[in-house]
Amino acid sequence: MVETAVFLLRGVLHILQLLLVPLCFVLAWVIMALTAWNLWSALRDSVARAQQMHQIPCANCRFFSGNYQIKCAVHPDIALSEQAIDCKDYEPTDSMTCSP
Repeated sequence: MVETAVFLLRGVLHILQLLLVPLCFVLAWVIMALTAWNLWSALRDSVARAQQMHQIPCANCRFFSGNYQIKCAVHPDIALSEQAIDCKDYEPTDSMTCSP
């Protein structure tokens, strides 16, 4: 009786091994692929966000003070934000210089 139970248990374990080994292999590669995709997605989003933030012209504007309390004399509420990308009052600082 005990020998039969051991024989059956050994057969069940062998079948489980045949199923679990490929399943774990595939699962491990799926996890690796998802991790790589997540890292790529985060990198792509970070680059897109950085490009958008570099379009903010405030730092080169004539009206930008650099003071953290009132950054811009014309539009202090939108200074250094994404809303300032298409600011109608933007004037570059180099326009103040006189050219002969």
